[in-house]
Amino acid sequence: DRITKDVTKSVKEKYYRQVDEYELPVMLCFIGGGIFTVLGIVLVAISRKK
Repeated sequence: DRITKDVTKSVKEKYYRQVDEYELPVMLCFIGGGIFTVLGIVLVAISRKK
């Protein structure tokens, strides 16, 4: 039980490091795209009100 826990822990750490390396830029792109989308919608709404 103890050994399997240690193994899963090390595997998880390796996996999370890979996720950090590869998914952080992707996540930033998604977040940036979402912010730009929201800003665009807000700007369109404001311009339509005028």
